[in-house]
Amino acid sequence: MIIDDNFLNEESINFINELVLSENFPFYLQKSTVSGDDQGGFLSHGVVLRPEACDGVSKVISEYNKEFFKIFELFTNKHNITHSQMYRCSVNLTFPTGNIACPIHRDHEFEHKQLLVYLNDCADKESKTVILDEDGIKITNEVPPKQYRGICFDSSPHFHYFPKKGVRIVLVYTFI
Repeated sequence: MIIDDNFLNEESINFINELVLSENFPFYLQKSTVSGDDQGGFLSHGVVLRPEACDGVSKVISEYNKEFFKIFELFTNKHNITHSQMYRCSVNLTFPTGNIACPIHRDHEFEHKQLLVYLNDCADKESKTVILDEDGIKITNEVPPKQYRGICFDSSPHFHYFPKKGVRIVLVYTFI
């Protein structure tokens, strides 16, 4: 697992602050956090739709894709992470729903890597991302939200706590 609080450049920070965190950035309602789950929804801005939703082929749908791809490259280049395909990229905004956490899940049924970038300074520092062992039982890491923090891990089971106040905005990439 890689945790990095200092990989973004000024251009990407400005993009995040001036556009993504603005009142004009489009988010869309998703009815569940994990497919088949009924624990409340969240808001999302799809950049690259997952292959499972597009006849097996990922599909770029956001007009801001180049800026999000630059953020991905900043992290992967700094940490010498090779990659050949992005499967998913999404900006997810969660908020108090009355539920404690989303279900334990893997983003895809196949092996992949995951990069999460916290985009805002969430008011609820307990709205952590929790990574589990391969069996989905033992906690291997808990990562609290911190603006501009990137965390990268393999396709381990994981979940996150919903914020009890404010919003939690996370940029999610899955790739090989």
